[in-house]
Amino acid sequence: MMEKLAGEQFVATLVELGMTRFTGVPCSTFKGLFHAPELKYLPAPHEGLAYAWAVGGHLAGRPTGVISQNSGVGNLINALTSLALPCDVPVFSLVSLRGYPTPESDEAQHVVMGGATEGILRETGAMVQVMDAACYADQMDELLHGTQPKPRFLLVPKGMLVWEAASPVRDDERARRPMSAMDVARVVAEVRPPEVATFATTGFSSRYLASFGDLPTNFYMQGSMGHVPALAAGFAAASGQPVVILDGDGALAMHPGAMSLVGRAGLHVVHVVVDNGTYASTGSQALPMVPQWHQLAQAYQYDHCADVSNAVDLAEALRAAVEGAGATLIVARTNDDVCNDVPRASTLIRMNDMFTRLQTEVARR
Repeated sequence: MMEKLAGEQFVATLVELGMTRFTGVPCSTFKGLFHAPELKYLPAPHEGLAYAWAVGGHLAGRPTGVISQNSGVGNLINALTSLALPCDVPVFSLVSLRGYPTPESDEAQHVVMGGATEGILRETGAMVQVMDAACYADQMDELLHGTQPKPRFLLVPKGMLVWEAASPVRDDERARRPMSAMDVARVVAEVRPPEVATFATTGFSSRYLASFGDLPTNFYMQGSMGHVPALAAGFAAASGQPVVILDGDGALAMHPGAMSLVGRAGLHVVHVVVDNGTYASTGSQALPMVPQWHQLAQAYQYDHCADVSNAVDLAEALRAAVEGAGATLIVARTNDDVCNDVPRASTLIRMNDMFTRLQTEVARR
């Protein structure tokens, strides 16, 4: 059985060892780090950007660490291998291990990285240790104060850190909004024609959409955060069929450039973005920015934009966009309520089966 460690003790050790500046992307394994008063944490929209920021901190003489889930390691590899390693920058990273040590016990999207993370990072030449709660302080001391000028990673298995329960910091204005992310998914499920392929981003968007009735034209993104617009646009371009995207602001903020693949290709795409200002799946941490979605849509050549704050207006805007043409962005301003009782979409259907059934559905037309 895996030995546990109190998250607060983990924070205290970081402070004792002089590591108090961090940036990164939220992960539930480290949820207590993001609001720890002893640490200075700057949220980043993307792990690669976080890693480059940390290198910049070292360049200025202020060592900065990175926090990431192992699913985000792919995003930081470029900054690691083409910036930190050639410049001999000893960036310290905390990486949570999903799909480890038994990949088959976790979600399908974590299986590959669960078994591969340690090997990938070692192959780059970085210093890597898998955290052991019995000797974690010595491991951290060795990584933080080792003399080799190499990036270093402490890999933390899921469930090893245990945090005291804490209520998320809520934004009063958002809390008063009448519509929730679950309401948005319900409207999408009710309004979009069942023959129109609907792509939901990872996390609660997929969970909520699946809860209102699974369809063979539904695609639930599991992992691949921020990539659902590109996936949907690629499908629309190749099939010549309209699509609906149910996206989240945190996911879209990670890869906003994906909007260019929607807007510039002359596709019939209805892109609904749940704007609740949080990363709901990892503990409702606040986004690192307040995106101006309409300005981005215009820059990426979307044809239409709408802004809604209640279910009636959302249904009207969605219906008009589906019946119309071109690329439409609908920003759904919601509160940050979360319904944790809704099961993951992966409990309904395996990822490869979901892919195959949509492929089959298209082939029938």
